[in-house]
Amino acid sequence: AANPLGMIPTLQEAEGRRRVVRESLVCVEFVDEIAREAGSRAHPLLPLEDAFERARLRVAAERINKSVTSNYYAALVREDPDERSAAFQGILRGLEEFTAESEGDFFSGSEGLSLADCVLLPYAHRLYALEHYRGSAFRVPNESGWSERYWAWLQRCEALPQVQKTLPDRERYITHVEKYASGRARSKVGNAVRRGKSAHDYA
Repeated sequence: AANPLGMIPTLQEAEGRRRVVRESLVCVEFVDEIAREAGSRAHPLLPLEDAFERARLRVAAERINKSVTSNYYAALVREDPDERSAAFQGILRGLEEFTAESEGDFFSGSEGLSLADCVLLPYAHRLYALEHYRGSAFRVPNESGWSERYWAWLQRCEALPQVQKTLPDRERYITHVEKYASGRARSKVGNAVRRGKSAHDYA
């Protein structure tokens, strides 16, 4: 009723006009804003005083959504081995670009997570599912250079208490995505990816 596309996340106002917020990136910014309005002292995901950096982070977040998130589903769902491999190479390029643009312990410095970190982190943490279902060729390398910096970033993020609370149990997640890996998922994203669309273009 709140979202004709039937997608999550969908946030609805509890009272009054019952306004709705949807689309993942918009929801992340929205939650950050209302938390700050409610008195949160957490490091903001977008800098309050630097419009240029806010723009850079929004562009990076959208690029990550396309290069990593969409390719994650393609590597997991598509049946053609060459298409899976091409999708994984897209993920690697996205991770390399992310680390090249990072400016400290996290994407926008060392004070805390930014919008770009929050978009990449859930999928970076779950990439083990690709290796589990598609084999060792689908593991992010850990060598000197960008991949070493990437793994160090991921470890820093996963060590944060507020992040640890959100990480899914590995075995439960592996079981959850089996329907995607086996072609049985009938979600809007799964159906779109099987038809050759990108996960971010699911409609």
